Amino acid sequence: MRHRLLALTLATLAVGCGDDESDTTPDAGADAAADASSDASADASTDAVADTEPDVAVDVAPDVAADTEPTGPTLAELSERIFVPTCGGLLCHLNGSDGGGLSLDFDDTLQARLLGPSSVDGIPLVTPGSPDDSYLYLKLTDAYVAVGGEGEQMPFGSRPLGTTGLQLVADWINSLE
Repeated sequence: MRHRLLALTLATLAVGCGDDESDTTPDAGADAAADASSDASADASTDAVADTEPDVAVDVAPDVAADTEPTGPTLAELSERIFVPTCGGLLCHLNGSDGGGLSLDFDDTLQARLLGPSSVDGIPLVTPGSPDDSYLYLKLTDAYVAVGGEGEQMPFGSRPLGTTGLQLVADWINSLE
């Protein structure tokens, strides 16, 4: 009995190590199928963002994209890449500070704050789908004066955002459509 158990253990280890002679064991086919299934799952998970929607057949015209996932950065990415490194200096908009009446601390109310009013009547802080109509974007591009804004270009006391940073903000605003 001990020899049979040892032989079975060695056969199982051989399957796990890729020994081709072990394909004659009864479970080799099941193990190969499980490995193929897990490899396919791993490939799918690295190729796509977590897909929480059920697989449902949808009739879509050939020229219409079936992918409805947001194309821009997330608010968390925007916060991490723009707000945290550039908007917290001089106690402006982070860590409990709300310079100009705006806190950019990342929490579950940040998006609502960003979609609210700005300090300029009639111009929302962020207009979904329209960076050029968003006071946040205008303050970053130095175009805020043209719409009646006051103060300094943001980020205050620092170099203005470069093209990549501005594009990230614009892409996030555009993704809100």
